[in-house]
Amino acid sequence: MPEDHNEGLAPYFREYLRSTFLKEWCKTHINPETNKPYNIYQDGLKIYTTIDSRMQQYGEEAVDEHMHALQDLFNKDCKKKKNAPFAWNVNQKEIESIMNSAMKRSERWRNMKEDGLSEDKIKAAFQVPIRMRVYSNRGDIDTTLSPYDSIRYYKSFLQTGFMAMEPETGYIKAWVGGIDHKHFKYDHVNKNAKRQVGSTFKPFVYALAIQEGSSPCEQIPNVRTCIPTGEGQPDWCPDNSDGSKGTGKTLH
Repeated sequence: MPEDHNEGLAPYFREYLRSTFLKEWCKTHINPETNKPYNIYQDGLKIYTTIDSRMQQYGEEAVDEHMHALQDLFNKDCKKKKNAPFAWNVNQKEIESIMNSAMKRSERWRNMKEDGLSEDKIKAAFQVPIRMRVYSNRGDIDTTLSPYDSIRYYKSFLQTGFMAMEPETGYIKAWVGGIDHKHFKYDHVNKNAKRQVGSTFKPFVYALAIQEGSSPCEQIPNVRTCIPTGEGQPDWCPDNSDGSKGTGKTLH
């Protein structure tokens, strides 16, 4: 029995190949037997990739294990916060804007719009509880929620992307674009997923500092640092994610 496109190894990578790379490749390559651009579904193409099946499996298992643990911690923390799952510094107006945007991107909204319903009627329908099956990090569950509440529920899930590449060749060995391809199609590895690298970049900075003569035991004061950006331009003074400007403590 053929695998569903959400099943098997590397579903995010396979979808990237199908919808992006191969779609463009087929447009510019002619099948000599038909004298037409290749058809990805009908022309018997065999696609070979650099994905290592063992590394891919390890990557998917690692993402699954660690994201389950992080999600449990996040869920526990959310119970203490009135804005959950949104951040403490997101106000009610911003939350409404986020939710309205999410509703209008949904298939349910598009179908109602095509049926000729007004925005007010669509928004009212989103507040009516219905039976539905939703994702959980322990397996899908049947429940009763309004479509509006289900959107907010899905906002509570942490997302991630994982990619392993062979540096000598650029070959991609593992690609995990998210926590569950069936429920979350957005690929966090794809170049369109722009995310701040955060602390993952620290090893590169520290390695360069050591290479340039700094000691691994050197102490750095945790104070605000301003970097000149050029004549006539204001200095760049990055702050911590919580808005603080340094504690004055010394970090190792």
